[in-house]
Amino acid sequence: MVSEEGIRIDNAALELSGPGLEALLAGRGVDITLHRLDGSISEASLNQLLARGASPRPRLESAAPEAAVRPPDHIGIGTAPRIELRPGDVVVETSWPDRDGAPVRIRLRFASLRLEVEAGVLRVRSE
Repeated sequence: MVSEEGIRIDNAALELSGPGLEALLAGRGVDITLHRLDGSISEASLNQLLARGASPRPRLESAAPEAAVRPPDHIGIGTAPRIELRPGDVVVETSWPDRDGAPVRIRLRFASLRLEVEAGVLRVRSE
């Protein structure tokens, strides 16, 4: 259980290839595969993430367009997420708006995902 508001990962197995790591470090996108997940998120944190993802903040423009900056707490999505479903495999794709549309791809590779609802906490476990 999450004792304070936030996100807790108790166990996870993820894969990030060499080229995927290079792209991530260079800000050219993310491509990860998640094989196992056991964690939880508080109600407040989940609502905060959903609110930010639903209404991305616009970029702030300075006098020089090439010097555009973004708010430091910006985590909105660039394009509407696209989901592909296959047995044992879920692929979620979107893009980062503040990285010139850099692709974001997350693969969930497990047979099932169990959600447990507790008082103020959503627990997520792969099986």
